[in-house]
Formats: sequence, C-alpha cells, structure tokens
Amino acid sequence: MDINRVPASKIVEIARIAFATPGIDFLCFGESDQPSPIAARDAAVTALMAGETKYADVRGLPGLRHALSEYLSGLYAKPVAETRIQVTASGMTAVAVALSAILRAGDRVVMHSPAWPNVGNAALLRGARVDELGLDRDQNGTFRLDLNQLEQKMTGARAFILNSPNNPTG
Repeated sequence: MDINRVPASKIVEIARIAFATPGIDFLCFGESDQPSPIAARDAAVTALMAGETKYADVRGLPGLRHALSEYLSGLYAKPVAETRIQVTASGMTAVAVALSAILRAGDRVVMHSPAWPNVGNAALLRGARVDELGLDRDQNGTFRLDLNQLEQKMTGARAFILNSPNNPTG
C-alpha cells in the first residue's frame, strides 16, 4: 500500500488554523465545547489513584462490555452477547478495526458521497478501491440515497460504507 494514495486531510489543515486562532471553539473532531462530566473526571482520577494504569483487555474493559451488552439487549429486545462487543478509543479506530477485518487489497468498496473523507481513506489504507455513489438532493435540500443505483454499484463490491449521520451532510 502506498500511503501517498491517501489524500491529505483537509480537516487537519482547518484544525491547525483553528487551534492557532485565539477565541475559536473548534468542534470539527466531535469534541464538545463543554468540559467532561464531573463523574467521568472523578472516575478517571479514582482509577489512576487505584493503580489502574496497565493495558486493558484488547476488546475493552469487561465490565463496560457487559454493561453495553445489557443495554443493547434491552434496547433491541434481542440478546447482544458481550463477546460481540469491541470497545475502541474512537469512532475512527472502530472503522479501521472493522475495515481491517473485512477488506483485502484490491477489494472494491462503495461509499456514498458527500461523506466524511476519513472513512474512505481508511478503506484506501487497506488497499481497497473506493467507488463513490453521489447522494441525490431533493427540492427541500434533503439528501437521499438512490437504492436502485446502489444495487447496481454493489455488484462485485466487498462492502458498502454508510456514513450516517455524517459530515458534511449531517
């Protein structure tokens, strides 16, 4: 894989300008403009003071996976086993892990556009080819995916990436 195939991140370029500009609240990375909840900060301090500074299970903390299993099972009224849950440090880490599991060099991936470029770039890093399918825009300004066009594009494709909700279309 040639890393030079992956386009430079426009988001990072904008972020660097924003970080260097006083008075800018930059929310591009999904960061809140509010501080972390006090309970979360207190829990982090308590864990550090208790010596919980070693690597956790690669799938995430078992207690967190069990809590997520219970929550998702209740939400969907169908059992979601803890063994099916992988906790990651970020959304893009989750995307990278998922794409690493299913893509091989030369695979073709269909992705709607416009979409957040990092998702397509993650597929490129796996050596896949990204085939974009433009969203249609109706008279109300709403974006919509033409399912007939999608069905045609999916012939021979390994995956479809649905980036929703997404940047820049929300």
